[in-house]
Amino acid sequence: MDKDIRELIVTLCTRAGMIMEDASLLAVTMLGTAPEATSAALTRLQADAATISALLEAATLLTARDA
Repeated sequence: MDKDIRELIVTLCTRAGMIMEDASLLAVTMLGTAPEATSAALTRLQADAATISALLEAATLLTARDA
């Protein structure tokens, strides 16, 4: 695997992991979320999940491209 491709894959995965950490904290504290903020929190979690999915899909495509 090309060194630059490998570095990009690692960067994409690292970013996905960082978003997962933030989303995890939000998800496990939902009980303490004010009822009026629940919808916004769920919207944020959905957006984070979509971003994580896109980052990992890009990393997967780069892996397949370099195979």
